[in-house]
Formats: sequence, structure tokens, C-alpha cells
Amino acid sequence: MKQRIIRAGLILIFAAAGLFAGCSAQKDQAELVRAETPAETAETEPPETQAAIRVHICGAVAFPGVYTLTGDARVKELVDLAGGFTAEAARDALNLARPLSDGEKVTVPCVWETDGAAAEPGGEPESAGEALLNINTASLDELVTLPGIGEAKAQAIIDYREEQGPFAHPEDIMLVSGIKEAVYKKIRGKITV
Repeated sequence: MKQRIIRAGLILIFAAAGLFAGCSAQKDQAELVRAETPAETAETEPPETQAAIRVHICGAVAFPGVYTLTGDARVKELVDLAGGFTAEAARDALNLARPLSDGEKVTVPCVWETDGAAAEPGGEPESAGEALLNINTASLDELVTLPGIGEAKAQAIIDYREEQGPFAHPEDIMLVSGIKEAVYKKIRGKITV
């Protein structure tokens, strides 16, 4: 009987030791998992998103307006949001890969406005630094400042718009008698409607 009690006691001691060792191993493993979790979480968290920017686009796009984009957006994304280029857009006048900034205005010029000029960083044609002359409202004195336009042609422009109404497009100036494509090419980057 003593042997049975001793055996039972030894079994209990080994069982308790095994239980203790198992709990200790589980505790060590739980601490290991807890130690790994923050690092794993840090690696799987999405990167901080770029702040939103608002950019105004106008000119030869389908839907001019103000659009909200991510802070790392490029001109191409803005043009796409605005419905893409219109048929008369001077597509090569803009650097589509240029990054945008908040509050910026991007103007997509028409082909007759650029005369093949490259765009400045802001998206405007190089001639945009000069004020464009509105051929629907310009006086005779203002019209004669245009290359190839003397007093007779300036008066013809005024007479035409008084008889026919305002010009719808800058190239409509070629409807005026005496103004053909050669003259228009000289003035197209200097006029607007």
C-alpha cells in the first residue's frame, strides 16, 4: 500500500511538473507572439495616404472645373477626370507627367492658341504671358497692334462683327475679307474671343 501511495505521489509530482512545464512553454510562446505582433502590424498597415489637393482645369477638356485628387497626382490624371481632351486640344502643349499642387490652375490650350509653342510648367502656353486681345471687343487702335493688321483690316474686323455678330472662335477672323491663313498664323497666339 505504501508503494501505491508513493507511486501515486510520484505520478502526481510528474503530472504537476509536466503541467507546469506546459504552461511555462505556452506562456513563453504567448510572449513571443505578442512580441512579434506589433512588428507584423507595423509592416501590414497601409502607408499614410497623401493629402487631398484641389486643382482647377479649364480650356480644351470635356468637363472643365475643380477636381479633388491625391497629393501625388499628375496632369494626366486631372485631364482624365475632366473627361479627356476635346478635338481641338493642343495635346502636346502640356506635360502630362508633371505633378500637381493644391490650388493650381491648369489650362489646356487649343491648337490655334499655341502655334506649336511648348507649355510652361503651369500648363499655359509660352505666349500666355502676354494679354490676349479679344477680337470681339477690341478697338481699332488695339487691333492695329496685331502683326499684319493695318487700319483697313482692323476696320474690316470691326465691320464684320457689327454685321455678323461676335466671333465664336479665334480662327473665325479668317472669315473677314483680307485676312487669310498667313495673317491668322501671325496673330493666332495673340487673340481670343
